[in-house]
Amino acid sequence: MRLDRLLPATWRLANRWESLWRGVCIRGLIILCGGRCGPGLRVAKGIHFKQPPHQGYRIGARVHFGRHITLDIGPEADLVLDDDVRFTGLNVLAAVQGITVGRDSIFGEGTCLRDADHGLSGDRPYRNQPMNAAAIRVENNVWVGRMVSILKGTTIRAHAVVAAHAVVRGEVEDRTLVGGLPARRIRHLDESRDR
Repeated sequence: MRLDRLLPATWRLANRWESLWRGVCIRGLIILCGGRCGPGLRVAKGIHFKQPPHQGYRIGARVHFGRHITLDIGPEADLVLDDDVRFTGLNVLAAVQGITVGRDSIFGEGTCLRDADHGLSGDRPYRNQPMNAAAIRVENNVWVGRMVSILKGTTIRAHAVVAAHAVVRGEVEDRTLVGGLPARRIRHLDESRDR
């Protein structure tokens, strides 16, 4: 085998083993802290827990966290990720109440899921105001493009696609393509036409 083919293959294999080893360590940490985590967790460099993992963490099998993921899951919140969920990188998951993601869903770079925002009373600093929270739910086989913001109380139904740079709040119907600021329905995804 030529060296120009061998080096990239070796590099890919080393990165895969490194992310699997890091996944074993993070899985152990989550379980040690009372959460649940299935086998095959892959974690690239730079995962950051703003608060320690806890019993609200329920992560399925073969979940993949890309580079520089931030998990800010409050002590009373739940983070439920079903099997084969993939976060590409530079993602933020922040929850006061909860985030649930169904199996086979994928999230592009820079996607942010936040289930809460601060109060807007002008009588005190915003950081000291109570959080207004509503859980986020993403169903099975959802594709979320890069740099998307998913806000509190959002439900994205199965097989939906969210276009890049969208801001999503409310409900997205199943098999629907949405995009924009705020996200609006672009079209229904027809199985026979979109193959």
